[in-house]
Amino acid sequence: MSITRITTNGLFRNYRTNLTKSTNKLSDTLEDVQTQRKFNAYAEDPVAASKAWRLRRSFWRTEDQIDNNNHVVSKYESAYSAMAAVVDGDSENPGLDGILSSVEGLNGAAGSSRVALGRQLVSTAESIVSVMNSRYGDDFVFAGADGEHIPFEWDGDKLLYRGIDVSTPKTLYRTSDFIDSDGNFNKDHFNDQKAIYEAVYSDYKFEDAVKLNDMAEEATYVDIGLGMKENGKGELITGSAFNSSISGINFLGYGEDKNLPVLLRELGQIFSNADPETGNYASDTDRERADELLDKIHSAVNNSQGEHVKLSADAKYLKTNLEQLKANKDQLNEQILDTEGMDPAEAITEMSWAQYCYNAALRIGTNILSQSLIDYMS
Repeated sequence: MSITRITTNGLFRNYRTNLTKSTNKLSDTLEDVQTQRKFNAYAEDPVAASKAWRLRRSFWRTEDQIDNNNHVVSKYESAYSAMAAVVDGDSENPGLDGILSSVEGLNGAAGSSRVALGRQLVSTAESIVSVMNSRYGDDFVFAGADGEHIPFEWDGDKLLYRGIDVSTPKTLYRTSDFIDSDGNFNKDHFNDQKAIYEAVYSDYKFEDAVKLNDMAEEATYVDIGLGMKENGKGELITGSAFNSSISGINFLGYGEDKNLPVLLRELGQIFSNADPETGNYASDTDRERADELLDKIHSAVNNSQGEHVKLSADAKYLKTNLEQLKANKDQLNEQILDTEGMDPAEAITEMSWAQYCYNAALRIGTNILSQSLIDYMS
C-alpha cells in the first residue's frame, strides 16, 4: 500500500493556486457585473467578438448616414422654404401666379397701371435673386457644389451664376463629352464645336455655355444608406448615393430667354417705359417684345413650380429614409446587446457564487495556517 505524504509546503502551494483562481474568478465576475458584457477581450470569445465588431461597424456607419441625412434634409427644407417665398408668395408678395395674373391683365390695350407694375416686376426679379442667395449654415443653398461663393449676382442687366451670364445660349455639350476613352481631353473636337457655336452666337463664349451645363448637372454625393458602391472602373454608382447639390439655375432656368428673373426684369423695364397716363407702350417693338416675354415667363414659371414640387418630393423622401435609418440603428443596437450584453441577474448570480468560493477559500486558509502553526510549535 502506497502512502501519500502531504507536506506543509505542498499544502500551501495548492492553497495559493486555488486562492488565486478564486480571486481571479471573483475579479472577472465583478467586471462582468460592472460592464454587463459577456466578454471583455477578443480572446475570451473570438466568434462573438468578430460578430460584435461587424455589428458595431454597421452601427457606426448608420449613425454617420443619419447625420448625413439630417444635414441634407435641413438643407432641402431650407431650399423649399426659400422657393415657397418665390412661388407661393406671402402677404407682401403675390407669388408667381399672382404676378402672371397681373401681367396678363395689363398686357392688353388698357393698362394705366403698367408703369407701377413694371417697377414691381423689376423689384420682384431682384427679390427672387436675393432669395436664391440664401444660406444654410455657412453655405449658399442654391450654389450647387460650390457652397462657399454667392451663386447669383447682377452685372447691370445681366444676371451671373457663379460668374457666368445665365442668358448664354445653350449648347448640347458638357465637358465630359470631350473626354475620350483614355480620359484625355479632345481639344480638336472642342475647338470644332467652339467655332460652330461662336459663329452663331458671336457675343458669347462656348466655354461658358459648356460650364453652365456642367454646373446644372454637378453633384455632391453623400452616403444616406443607399449602398454607396463603385463600378468596376472605380466610379461611384450614382444610384447608390444621394446628390445633395442644389443648382439655382435649374430652378430659375438658364439659356437665351430662359431665366425667370432676367425675363421679369426686362418686362418690368418695358412696362416702366410705357406712358404713365395711358399705359401705352413706348414703341411697337416694346409691345411685340412684351408679348414674347409673357409667353417665355409662363414657361419659366412652370419650370420653377415644377422644380419646387420636385424639391418637396425629395425632402419627403429624405424624411422617410431618415425613419428607416433610425429603425436600422435600433435593430443593430439590439443585436449588439444580444451579442455582447450579459443578463444582469445572471451576472450577479455568478459574482455571488464567486464571492462565496473566495470567502470559503479564505476560511480554509485560516484553518491551514492554524494547523501549521501548531505543527511548528510542537
